[in-house]
Amino acid sequence: GGSNLCTSHGGGRRCAVDGCDKSAQSSTKFCVKHGGGKKCSHPTCEKVARGRTLFCAGHGGGVRCKLEGCNRVAIGKLQLCRTHGGGSRSKKKSANSGSTQHSSPSTVIPTTNMLAQGFKV
Repeated sequence: GGSNLCTSHGGGRRCAVDGCDKSAQSSTKFCVKHGGGKKCSHPTCEKVARGRTLFCAGHGGGVRCKLEGCNRVAIGKLQLCRTHGGGSRSKKKSANSGSTQHSSPSTVIPTTNMLAQGFKV
């Protein structure tokens, strides 16, 4: 039987190791920590391959930052690395007031390629 819950909230198959409540990866019976999922193809690397690639992020797998000349791992929907404004913004508390402020994103200087792809500045 199926479940109406997503894997984050208890749905799906669980790791077969006693006491582990993490999700089993793809067609394996185990979570990433216990050997499930597709491993990086780089010799001696035990990390998990990213996306539809054969390698982990450290060995070139996954989506890369779309900024020309940058080869870092892209974070989030913008397909930019953290340095160029990808990923979630951390919240900082001001010392003087109790208000929460978002840190300002890094300045992104658009390239001709980015503008041609419809990148919004």
